[in-house]
Amino acid sequence: MKDIIQPFIKATKTCFETLMQVVPEHEEPQREFPPLGSFHIVTSLALVGESMKVHSILCMSRDVAKEIAENTLVEGSIDSDEELCDAVGEVINIIGGNAKGFLKEYHLDLSIPFTISGVTSPLSVPESVELTHIVFHLPDIGDFSLCVGLESLE
Repeated sequence: MKDIIQPFIKATKTCFETLMQVVPEHEEPQREFPPLGSFHIVTSLALVGESMKVHSILCMSRDVAKEIAENTLVEGSIDSDEELCDAVGEVINIIGGNAKGFLKEYHLDLSIPFTISGVTSPLSVPESVELTHIVFHLPDIGDFSLCVGLESLE
């Protein structure tokens, strides 16, 4: 399996360092998907090449999403889930763009982010895709999770 985890960890840290001038700490990657009850906003993005598709899923609570959005991407207060979904979709887009740069030898293209709120079930990825889950900690804001998995297209 190609090492896609480290480029996504680096891409996530770069994203938050640029947006918020803080580098989130992360836990060791795990093979279990996080319990969905703790998340309100989930967004996914794929990087697609000739021989592989990289699935990335960003999960966070409403409070963490609101803090990130209000401190980085919008002016003023966010009142609706639609605005939160848009803001978190932009974050995964930045992470995906950064990861694409770190994985440029694979000639990947970004998909359009897909974001949902009020999550009760995970976004669908093929059963053959084994997701790796990484918890990130933003000081004074909270935790969020990034799940990454590789799908072979050969």
